[in-house]
Amino acid sequence: YSNGDQSVNVGSVSVAGIVFKNCNIEKGRGNAFVIKGSATANSVIIDHCTIQYNGGHGILILYDYTTGTISNNIIHDNGLDSIEDNQEYSQIDGGLGNLNIFGNIISATTPNGCKCAGLLGRYCHGIYYSAGYGGDRTIPANIYQNTVYNTGYGAGIKSTGSANIYRNIVYGNNDKVIQLGQNDTTNVVFLVYSNIIYGNGLGGSDGITEQAKGSGKISLTIYNNTVYKNGGTVGHEIKINDDMTALAIKNNIMWAADTRRTLGVVAVQTGTVNIDYNLYWRDDGAPNIRWGSNYPTWSQWKGTYGFDIHGVNSDPLLVNAGTDFHLQPTSPAIDAGTNVGLIQDHAGIAVPQGSAPDIGAY
Repeated sequence: YSNGDQSVNVGSVSVAGIVFKNCNIEKGRGNAFVIKGSATANSVIIDHCTIQYNGGHGILILYDYTTGTISNNIIHDNGLDSIEDNQEYSQIDGGLGNLNIFGNIISATTPNGCKCAGLLGRYCHGIYYSAGYGGDRTIPANIYQNTVYNTGYGAGIKSTGSANIYRNIVYGNNDKVIQLGQNDTTNVVFLVYSNIIYGNGLGGSDGITEQAKGSGKISLTIYNNTVYKNGGTVGHEIKINDDMTALAIKNNIMWAADTRRTLGVVAVQTGTVNIDYNLYWRDDGAPNIRWGSNYPTWSQWKGTYGFDIHGVNSDPLLVNAGTDFHLQPTSPAIDAGTNVGLIQDHAGIAVPQGSAPDIGAY
């Protein structure tokens, strides 16, 4: 602790088999971990460590690793010097392709504020697969079974590279929750499923959002998430801002506050679109969906637009909305989904349990 530049700096271009386990990295002036690699780098493991109160990033990955694991760590309150350094700091950041990031508890990014290029803003994230540190962003990161909460100045999970994001719990963050896009010229594929997302974006942001697509293509699949009352008085539970090469949204529960929208697809879609078997709900009963510049009723959404032919506009009857997102025995979401190839729900229970998969994360 209380080190100068980087607390742990792994700098070889051909590092193989580096393991950090049961460690405590805290109160360093700069980044806690800086892991530098190259096309010949092999593997790195950071497991069961506590990484806290450092001035810079919690973990910064500067290039692709052939394999890598960041697992079961407690990572919080890093980025203390973002304002002073005029630098955006996240808890986990960098070229995350080929990494398995799971079982981590992540909170309170840059508690003193976040600043980049002279501007205060929401640039400091919980987990960030970013463009600025090299690597091939067509290589997916696997981000799963993490709890990411109370990130005050950024997204819970943000990815500009291909990623599989699943079975996470994301709550209490102040900006976008799962934020996808900014892929520049790279063709990327996002698969987002079985996450529980609630109580985020107090400034009015969205639950799952795609935005700022570059000239590269994006294929986006969103399955079996429970997205509950995120943001302030405006925004969407799921929002797609750009034209996707392929867009699939199935088996999701989208429960919005009465002034918000459940689903917003802003751009005209010219690629393949498959939206069905979702459950939409607001306390006033209106699904409040946006398609381009139109705001169809539920009957128009199913009839005129041909989406969610098998969808549901009803209270999903959660066990305790806001704290327990399991389904009550009489929930209309039970057996109301479709097979999308998932074999487990958010809790690891085999699916289906009945005649068909349920809608939502459980």
